[in-house]
Formats: sequence, C-alpha cells, structure tokens
Amino acid sequence: MEIDEKEKFIKTFVQLRNNRHITQSQLSTKSGVPQPVIARLEKETTDPKLTTILKLLDSMEAKLTIKEDQQMDYFNTLEIEVMTEVAASIEATISRYVIEKHLEDDAKNPLNILESMIFDLKHSLVCKDYTMEELSLIKAKFEFARDYANEVIKNNE
Repeated sequence: MEIDEKEKFIKTFVQLRNNRHITQSQLSTKSGVPQPVIARLEKETTDPKLTTILKLLDSMEAKLTIKEDQQMDYFNTLEIEVMTEVAASIEATISRYVIEKHLEDDAKNPLNILESMIFDLKHSLVCKDYTMEELSLIKAKFEFARDYANEVIKNNE
C-alpha cells in the first residue's frame, strides 16, 4: 500500500469511527483488538494485519471491498460509508432545527435547499462506482453544506 493510500485509509477509518461516536476503547471491546493497537493504527505508527483491519471494520458494521478493475475501491467503500453518515447527520441537524424553530416548508428557505441537496447527494452515492477524485468533489459538497447549514443556524439564533 502506498503512503498516500495508507493515509487516506486511516483518515477515513478514523472519520468512520468518530461519525459512529465509538471511542477507541469501545471499538477495542467490540472487536477484540487491543486499544493501543487501534491508537497506533490511527497515529500511523504501525501497519496492522489485514485480519486486524477486517475485525475493526466488521465491529463497526463496515466492509472492505476490493474490485479487480478499481484498486482504490476499499477507500471508495469507506468514503461512501462516511459521507452517507455525514449526510444523514446534516439532514438530521437541519430537520431538528426546522422543527424546533417552526420554520415553514418554504422551497426558498436556505436550509430546505441544503436538505434537498444533501438528500440528492446521499442517494447518488449508491448509484455507481466513483473514483477517489469524484468522491473528493462530493465530500467537498458535503463539507460546504455542513458548514453553510451551521452558519445559517448560528445566524438565526
């Protein structure tokens, strides 16, 4: 595995764990992998065995998929998993805010536009295989949507 690929994999792995609100200790208990091993993996100070990675992913209900024609597919799988969770989190935050503030279901409301955009992006993730570059663009859209939603909410409070 190239250095760049390893860094991307670990970053995605950590995002997945954080998005699921699982501590290293909880992951250790669930997977049977010692917490110090998880910490070293996340700090990139070790190269764990594939069986260790598979145990960790399995305990987070994620999977590692490699296709012959796309050597980066295992990153794609994790990226899509993480982005789907981020999208769901953004949608939930917007929905809670709209409900709490009794905002109208106005198609011109920036939060409703964002929620619709996120919904469309989230559902497009499962429609095809993406290259890492395409996933990076989608991820940037999610990050923009998250930041913009937080700004709109902050400015309206």
